[in-house]
Amino acid sequence: MSETKRNHTVQRAFLQNFSKKINNAFFLYQFDKNMNNPKPIRINIKNATVIKHFYPQFFEDWLSVIEGNGIKVINKIIEDKSVVGLSKEERFNLMTWIITQDLRTKERRNELKQMAESLTKAVIQHSIIPRKAPQYKGKDFRIEYSDMYMEHSQILHTRNLIEKCLPTMVNYRIYLLKNESNPYIPFYTADHPILKDNVYYKKMKKYDNLIANGMGYLCKGFEFYIPINSDLCLHIVEPTPYIENHIIGLLDTLENKMDYQNVVYVNSRLVGYCNRFVYCIDKEFEIAYRMLKDFPECRSEMRKRVEIKQGLPPELI
Repeated sequence: MSETKRNHTVQRAFLQNFSKKINNAFFLYQFDKNMNNPKPIRINIKNATVIKHFYPQFFEDWLSVIEGNGIKVINKIIEDKSVVGLSKEERFNLMTWIITQDLRTKERRNELKQMAESLTKAVIQHSIIPRKAPQYKGKDFRIEYSDMYMEHSQILHTRNLIEKCLPTMVNYRIYLLKNESNPYIPFYTADHPILKDNVYYKKMKKYDNLIANGMGYLCKGFEFYIPINSDLCLHIVEPTPYIENHIIGLLDTLENKMDYQNVVYVNSRLVGYCNRFVYCIDKEFEIAYRMLKDFPECRSEMRKRVEIKQGLPPELI
């Protein structure tokens, strides 16, 4: 089999759900938040989220199997406009796709690189230097891991988390939220199209002792938001807090639509947390412009994603 030189970090068949067909090709609008004065451009989905030689061929082949199984479930949900009645195998394929898509992107690699470099520097600064090289105490230095090392780390990280987390995550609650914004705005997608949240931990204010602010896949109350086209968004919830507080029935009842403010929330977070590119079916990027104005620090691919607090584990921010 020939080597795939142009790797899509987001599945092309998934991006098609946010596109319009023109002649025999599919196009969407791309917004580059890294530019000083971003202007949306219309591009073929074949050229969206493409990075040359981002994955080795064996990983690309592995991804293609997961993509094929996952997009079938996503497209079935879109066609049925429902997640009711998903089989065990379909839930398995969907969750495998979601975890993999969350971990395979350039944004995730940048995050892992910053975490590895920050943690290594903290260990050297606060442990190794004081004990073995006190003459360098207080000196500034830099740690940098190679692209090849981070490529291998990302692959291992992806496979390890799927093996560790998938058996539990297939039992999470899956909801389908319908875009009922008024005035209407379509859902965005991005070069990192998966959003993580945890309303439970936000309310409990337990951030100080958590890795990633409660955003670990197995954290109590953990949530995914994944727009799957311009009108539909998956919401996946670890249900323990709702079961313990006897409100799971209320959650089941309410989780079926998103009003204007909720769509703005999802689109805004996609802009803030993606690596560089935001996509939309139409030339509708008012929310993206607003985010860059209010939070200019989110523009840069090199923005700070990781903070190491002395005496605590790394926190993703």
